[in-house]
Amino acid sequence: MSDVIYPVRVETALSISASVGSGGSNRLEDVRVIQNLLNANAGHMQPFVKLDVDGRVGAKTIGAITRFQKVVLGKAAPDGRVDPGKATIERLVALLRVPGGPTAPEPTPVVGGAFAQRLNRFQLHVLNTFSINLRANSQFRTEQTQSQWHAAHMIRFNGFDRRPVQSELFEGRNVIAFSHLSNPQVVWGNGLDFSNYLRDHSNMPCRKTPDGRAWVNPPDANRTRDRARALLAGWGIGTPKDKAGNPIGPANSAQVAPGVAGCVEPCRCGGSRSKHVAGMAADLDSGDMEKLMLKLTPATRASIDTLLATYGLHRPVANEPWHVESNS
Repeated sequence: MSDVIYPVRVETALSISASVGSGGSNRLEDVRVIQNLLNANAGHMQPFVKLDVDGRVGAKTIGAITRFQKVVLGKAAPDGRVDPGKATIERLVALLRVPGGPTAPEPTPVVGGAFAQRLNRFQLHVLNTFSINLRANSQFRTEQTQSQWHAAHMIRFNGFDRRPVQSELFEGRNVIAFSHLSNPQVVWGNGLDFSNYLRDHSNMPCRKTPDGRAWVNPPDANRTRDRARALLAGWGIGTPKDKAGNPIGPANSAQVAPGVAGCVEPCRCGGSRSKHVAGMAADLDSGDMEKLMLKLTPATRASIDTLLATYGLHRPVANEPWHVESNS
């Protein structure tokens, strides 16, 4: 396998997790986000009949999407679907802050409901009140991509208290033992490709003999650890402390949970499935969070936490101030 850096940092202002409309995934909370946005932009589509924000996709919702695409976007052949990060949702959000344009209705703070619903309420409040499109990154993770990131994390860092089944100390951390990583007979799980991680002394991907029992070019420990760090950097995973010139300490790398409960080879740390994959957590853009903090009084992290709590959210990981979950 070639040196693939998987693109994972997807950004969107109101963070729908999948497509909405004709032929879309039409997840309940995503549909509600789009219905709210369409209602907020009614002035651009007159005549327009207000949609019921019920999370259900029917002829009215698809028709409203189609009309927006035709009238506002100027599409000759609108498809009646809103996709994450694409032109339709970007314009729906952008028009909310056009001078003299519509303003999305401010949602009443409600601490209950699904995580996505709480997050969308919070983002909409920040947009309406402070004119900040608070982006949610890494929203579209899968079990396999999460396992890919977790493997690299546990090869190089391990920010957890728990250990891989086969571990060794590396710079004060219990990472996956290199003797285990370099065993050609270990079968890596959940679609993980060892050749994307293991590097020989020349920094080339390692290959096995046809019978899979030995190496053509055996892994090198230092090159493999460096490869894991490069993968994490390419995926945008880490913390501001994790930079050249700073010591590698226990708090210097973001925790990356497994994609499946219990984890898989070569780690098998027994960790719980990532809440991101389960739709129960999100990483908010750190730059946007700093902008928000400066707008609050007092301009402190505690003020952000107070505002998050109003929407039933909190930041449970002290060294990951961008990571947000429901508080109950």
